[in-house]
Amino acid sequence: MMKKITFLLVFLLMLTSVLAHQPRVGTENIQVEDVEVSKAYYGELNGLPHIYTIDSDKEFSIYVNVLIPGNKLTHTVSAELSKDNKVIEFLDGENFEWEVWYEEFAGDYYMKGPELGEDFKSTSKLPAGKYEVKVFNENNQGKYSLAIGEKEEFPAPEIANAIILVPWLKLTFFGDLNITSIILVVFSFMILMFIMGLVKKNNGVVDVGWGLGFILIALFTFIKNGSYTLLQLIGTTLVIVWGLRLSLHIYARNKSKPEDFRYANWRKQWGKWLNLRAFFQVYMLQGFLMLLIAISIIVINSYSYSRFGVVSIIGFLLWVFGFIFESVGDYQLKKHLKKSKSIMQTGLWKYTRHPNYFGEAVQWWGLGLMALSIAWLSLLSPIIITFLLLKVSGVPMLEKKWKDNKEYQKYKKHTNAFFPWFRR
Repeated sequence: MMKKITFLLVFLLMLTSVLAHQPRVGTENIQVEDVEVSKAYYGELNGLPHIYTIDSDKEFSIYVNVLIPGNKLTHTVSAELSKDNKVIEFLDGENFEWEVWYEEFAGDYYMKGPELGEDFKSTSKLPAGKYEVKVFNENNQGKYSLAIGEKEEFPAPEIANAIILVPWLKLTFFGDLNITSIILVVFSFMILMFIMGLVKKNNGVVDVGWGLGFILIALFTFIKNGSYTLLQLIGTTLVIVWGLRLSLHIYARNKSKPEDFRYANWRKQWGKWLNLRAFFQVYMLQGFLMLLIAISIIVINSYSYSRFGVVSIIGFLLWVFGFIFESVGDYQLKKHLKKSKSIMQTGLWKYTRHPNYFGEAVQWWGLGLMALSIAWLSLLSPIIITFLLLKVSGVPMLEKKWKDNKEYQKYKKHTNAFFPWFRR
């Protein structure tokens, strides 16, 4: 029973990211274990052929297939099966008519090359002994996937391995993820924000830059990848809309006002260490959190073969709901404060003390779901932003600010802090 529950949880987490083949990373020399069990080796030739050694003490069924990631043939790869330095089978990729193949389990496209067997099944047996499969092409350059074996088995350790390995493969082997370049973009942006804060003597500029930073990440990864799928177009647009609205709202709210109370308090507390601590504890920390929260849009824009499926549609609708909720909450508060300085307790604020924070979290859950079919890592975005809003920089800070306000404390007794619900 426990095994069934575990498998169900894993399946829900990974959705289409569970592979029919046990995933492996291919290198120059690999010892193939359990040759009849289906495995997919993902490798990249860098000047030398890759050798896969099979050493079996009994007769075994043999299946081998050469594939290339993606839906366009950028190069060819061949394979040789040999024993005692004598070639038994030659899978000639150079003179083969490759065809596009869509792998249903993982949702990935391949160019399917020559196979030893037929329709992913073995058609022959080999006697016990030591064999080698050599993967190569003319220049020994380029990515490939080598499928060996036909029996589909996924014991618990292989499920754990797939949970870790599959998202990384989808983003680096099939996709165009370059963590270093994204880090450099964010680091440069936050240094610019820091300089602006020094000039203006107001570290509140980082709040205006928060939404703009996500826009920068979204546009950078979108343009860099260059595949422009429907999911990438929609995901990037949503981040731009969210980030632009948030930055403009914060700018209008803070314009001509003194530095936000949080930064003003730190300015007093940090004294002569103000600039150094602000650089690391305000700007660099927010840049790091920005990278973590942006994982969902990074995932979307780093993978070129995504489909806008049912889960993505649900995520999109959830994002729209969250955007409306946050925008309406901000608008209602702005309108209220023009007339009164009392605690806002009508509209959406009647059901939650922080509708803007709730709406923001919902938007990131929507983006996380949109990217879920690519990699479960996308869920880190909404998990992190929800934790920060609930436990760190969102709700707790404002609640602390109003702790001595009697009207707010009365409001607090009747209204949920985050999740909307009817008044108690």
